[in-house]
Amino acid sequence: MTDNEFNVLKLDAMQTELANLIKSIDGVKDAKVMINLPEKSVFVSDKNEEASASVVLQTEPGYQFDNKQIKALYHLVSKSVPNLPEDNIVIMNQNFEYYDLQNNDDTTGDEFAQQLNVRKQVERDIQQQVQTMLGTLMGQDKVVVSVTADIDFTKEKRDEKLVEPVDKENMKGIEISAQRISDTYTGTNAAQGGTPQSQNQADTVGSTYVQGQTGSGNSEHKEETINYEINRIHRQIVESPYKIRDLGIQVLVEPPKANDPASLPQSRVDDIKKILSTVVSTSIDKSTGTQLTDNDIQNKIAVSVQPFNGKIKFQDQKQPLLPWWAYLIGAILLLIIGLLVFFLIRSRMSREDELEEELLESELAAEENQGEEEKNNEQLERRKQIEKMAKEKPEEFAKLIRTWLSEE
Repeated sequence: MTDNEFNVLKLDAMQTELANLIKSIDGVKDAKVMINLPEKSVFVSDKNEEASASVVLQTEPGYQFDNKQIKALYHLVSKSVPNLPEDNIVIMNQNFEYYDLQNNDDTTGDEFAQQLNVRKQVERDIQQQVQTMLGTLMGQDKVVVSVTADIDFTKEKRDEKLVEPVDKENMKGIEISAQRISDTYTGTNAAQGGTPQSQNQADTVGSTYVQGQTGSGNSEHKEETINYEINRIHRQIVESPYKIRDLGIQVLVEPPKANDPASLPQSRVDDIKKILSTVVSTSIDKSTGTQLTDNDIQNKIAVSVQPFNGKIKFQDQKQPLLPWWAYLIGAILLLIIGLLVFFLIRSRMSREDELEEELLESELAAEENQGEEEKNNEQLERRKQIEKMAKEKPEEFAKLIRTWLSEE
């Protein structure tokens, strides 16, 4: 095996193991990893060449990674490959959504970068919500959503001092004190006198009203003073600096039959537009003072029905190719195992044959012994019968002897 072949196998194994490691994370169904390792130079250099990596995730429908999980994923990929900084890693999902690494250690205070990150986060959140909702309706691989937002970053802090009546219906407060003075005079002859204050400058207190000289009249004086307690409200309001001032949503939908846009009914397209209209109308901040009409909302959404030609297909990870000597070693091991099994079975069969032969011989020996015993028993029985005949019937015994002798 050459060094080049070994490096290819090593890189393939590294990509496969890293993809399997990422697939074990919650929310990830499948993963594909592409690693680019720098070539070793024959010249000595103080600068180390850096590697790079691209990761494509197939996530669970509706699953969202937070910043800590994304940072951990970047850290995992960086530490799995030698000399791979996190800046050289790109991670995206099957919907072409990039997972950016948020740098929380940035102390430069770049306000523009912060605002840009906020806008991207708002767009990403709305995009994921719409993608999940429409993906459930049409299929996750049938919908692509893009969101553009205009964010108002104006900070407002105001101090409000308000006065409100307690009883708003009658516009009255609570009576805490009251003063009422009432003078009533009725008579026909009593005359009032005095000089008005405007005619007598020495009169600093004032005098009674000059009614006339006849004395036939009445005088009435009423004075009423009521002190009310009202609601005094003091508010210090700090407005949120992040308000969605404008929002646009663009959706690409693939019809059920990819090459036939008419296979998606218009009613389904209208339903998608209604969903997007609701999202736009509820997401734009009402405090911006913009009154949106139905026509304005329709101008902020776009739905296009067309086939997708750039889908990312996840296939089973191919096992790394093994060199020829690995197959040779495997074949030799299989041959050795086969021979061992063959000899083991053969020895077992030979042992069984020997046992069968021993059993057969023992059975034959037993039968022979049994035959000899039966033969001996038969001869013994005949002998007993002859002896009995010789004792009991000597004449017949003698005739039998003559017969045997004549036959011989």
